[in-house]
Amino acid sequence: MVIHPRPGHGVTVGVYLLTDGLRDAEETAARLCGRAVDAIGPLPGWRVGRSEAPLLAPHGLEDLWLSPDV
Repeated sequence: MVIHPRPGHGVTVGVYLLTDGLRDAEETAARLCGRAVDAIGPLPGWRVGRSEAPLLAPHGLEDLWLSPDV
């Protein structure tokens, strides 16, 4: 987990996950962040605005992804 402060806008939290799909990654990240801002979590009083995940090539398979030119 990585936290990037954004003055005047709160923070951006980066969560690195290995999952079977994009939806699972987004749901897991939302659940983890939701737990962090719960009343008994480490960030009480904060709220989760949205959860998004970038789609990345699996580790070691970056060369197998096709470019738009192919």
